[in-house]
Amino acid sequence: MGYAALGDFIPLYPLYALLFSDVGFSLAQISTLFVIWSVASAVLEVPTGALSDIVQRKHLLVVAPLLASAGFCLWFLIPTYIGFAAGFLLWAASSTLVSGTWEALVYEDLHAAGRPLEYATVASRAAVASWMAVVAASLLAAPLFALGGYGAVLAVTLVALIAQAWLALSLPRVTACRDVEAGYLATLRAGLMQAMRRGRIRWLVIAAVVLAGLASVEEYLPLLLRADGFGAAAVSLLFTLFPLAAAAGGAAAPALRNVASGVLIVVLLVSSIAAVATGLWAPVWIGLPTLVCWYGFVECARVSAGAWLQHAAQSDARATVTSVVGFGSELAVIVLFLTVAAGDVLAR
Repeated sequence: MGYAALGDFIPLYPLYALLFSDVGFSLAQISTLFVIWSVASAVLEVPTGALSDIVQRKHLLVVAPLLASAGFCLWFLIPTYIGFAAGFLLWAASSTLVSGTWEALVYEDLHAAGRPLEYATVASRAAVASWMAVVAASLLAAPLFALGGYGAVLAVTLVALIAQAWLALSLPRVTACRDVEAGYLATLRAGLMQAMRRGRIRWLVIAAVVLAGLASVEEYLPLLLRADGFGAAAVSLLFTLFPLAAAAGGAAAPALRNVASGVLIVVLLVSSIAAVATGLWAPVWIGLPTLVCWYGFVECARVSAGAWLQHAAQSDARATVTSVVGFGSELAVIVLFLTVAAGDVLAR
């Protein structure tokens, strides 16, 4: 849980969209940066998941935060469109190395200890820890920004990521549940076959993809808050409402363990349309609480779907199957970002 929490202790997170705006980028330009981020993540997601199924997973978890650190440094060393895009490429590589890898390592560690049914509880607690780290980082962002601007925010972010890499060195080396001698292409094929052909896994993948696509709305929340007249410090404080809601949703995730995934998708789609419409067009004192509550519900469902997927997946390609979710999620996110970019261009 400490590894997951440190990975989300990023004071830069609630402010980086504002950084792009302060440099002079339009909403359309910012959206294209998000698209580059998502396309890179989509391209790398499944291959890195398959890699995780044939090498020691802890090694990938050590490298991942170091790549993210390098990406953030590029934003400040080369504050141009090319520099920001390169930073997003490194952040994408970091995220995809963790995606599927961490979940598979935790599940197989519990399986080796004879406690696989505890995964849902552990995943729920890890989600809560991660979101509380986001809250702490967001609260810290305001005084850091007031003290030293974006540079101070970056410095603390780098310390957290380096600490995450150091902590990864102490993670277990679990190999009992899988064949690490399997070839890369064979493992990749096995994971893709599980995700596409096994009925229950296919529905769980769809549910997880829908949830990730919905949650990506958060990337625009700082810009929405600024449009309502809030400054950088206020944005970082108001942003904490969303991870707090997500932490509450993650804690409540075990309550959805018996809900059918198809029903979950329908409820989420209907509630999401209503919540996003309210958030965009209603006054901020109505729209903000609505989006906060909806975001907590999305996180509750996301953690539940992730736990179901780990139980259903076979161990020989577990990280690959989980990465298929990441691939589909990035495609959903790309659609959202392109829609926003097109809307901004047409509105000008």
